[in-house]
Amino acid sequence: MLVDLLPTLLAASLAAFLLALLSAVAGFGGGALLMSVFTALFGLRVAVPMLP
Repeated sequence: MLVDLLPTLLAASLAAFLLALLSAVAGFGGGALLMSVFTALFGLRVAVPMLP
């Protein structure tokens, strides 16, 4: 089961890192951009509680 989730978790981790880097450089909220990535990867029911 964990092996099945590994690619999804790696994609989410990479997206979080890249969007945090973009947010630090550009100065706008990476959380808003990350919401769309997490929604695509995990679905809306899981993505909304992840990001306050």
